[in-house]
Amino acid sequence: MQPFFSIVIPTLNEEKFLPKLLKDLEKQKRSNFEIIVVDSMSEDDTRKVAEKFPSLPLSFIENERKNVSYQRNYGANKARGAYLIFLDADSRISSGFTKKLENIINKKKGLFFVPAMKTDNPNTEPQFIVDIVNLAFQISQNIGRPFVLGAGIIIEKKYFFTIGGFDEKLSFGEDYDLAIRSFNWGVRAKFLNEIKFTYSLRRIRREGKLKAYYTFFLSTLQYIFNGKTEKKLFNYDMGGHLYDKKQVKIKEKNLLDSFDSKNILQKIRRIFSELFIEE
Repeated sequence: MQPFFSIVIPTLNEEKFLPKLLKDLEKQKRSNFEIIVVDSMSEDDTRKVAEKFPSLPLSFIENERKNVSYQRNYGANKARGAYLIFLDADSRISSGFTKKLENIINKKKGLFFVPAMKTDNPNTEPQFIVDIVNLAFQISQNIGRPFVLGAGIIIEKKYFFTIGGFDEKLSFGEDYDLAIRSFNWGVRAKFLNEIKFTYSLRRIRREGKLKAYYTFFLSTLQYIFNGKTEKKLFNYDMGGHLYDKKQVKIKEKNLLDSFDSKNILQKIRRIFSELFIEE
C-alpha cells in the first residue's frame, strides 16, 4: 500500500537524538507513512540505532555529501508518498501527528503546510520566542517575503519537484528560498496552529542565547533585504556530534563582515560589533 506521507530525515552523527524521533514515529496512531533517513556517512552509531526499529517502514540511505538541502532532495527523490514531511533528527512529534495531519490535508486541500513550533524547554522565555516566530510565519505569507523552517515542512511531492526542491547552492536560507518560490508560483504555505512539532533548542544551548538569536536575526535580515545568497555569513554546521560537550567555544569572525549592509543595518553593526570579538 502506498504511504500518504514520506518522512525525510537528514542525519549526521545523530545516534543520541534520532532514536527519540523514531520512538515518536513508532507510537503514531496511524501508520500512513514511510521513513527515509539520508545519512552523510556518520562516524557514530546512527545506522545501528536506526536498525533497532524493525517495525518501522524505514529506509536508511548513506551518501557522502554533507549538505542538508542535498540530503532532503535525495530523500524526496526516493519517496513514494503523496506528501513529503521534512523533519530534523532532533525534532519530536506527538502520537497523533500523522493521523491528524492527514485529516487536515484532506479537509483543507493544500499543497504546502507549516506546522506550529513548540520548544523542548518548559520555561516561558524560549516558548515566547517561538510564539513570535510562529506569528512571523503567518504574517510573512502575506507580505511577499514568506519564510518557513526546513525542520518542519509538509509539501505535496509533485509540487515540491515542480518548484525545484531545495537550492543546494545556498549556504543558508534554503527553506526561506523554497517558501518564496512557492509564493511566486501563487501558493502560500498554510500555517497549521492545530498541528505542532517540537523544535530542539540544542543549538541555542550550545552557542548561548545571545549568539543564537543574533545569528537568526542576521540571516533573516539578509533574506528580507538582500534575498538569497550563496555567501557563507557564519558557520552553521550540521551533526549531532557537535552537541556532545556541554560547552563548545566557537571562534567566529565578525558576522557582519560579509553582509551586504544597507543604511538600516548600520545601527545594528554598532550595537553588535562588540559582542563576538575573538579572545
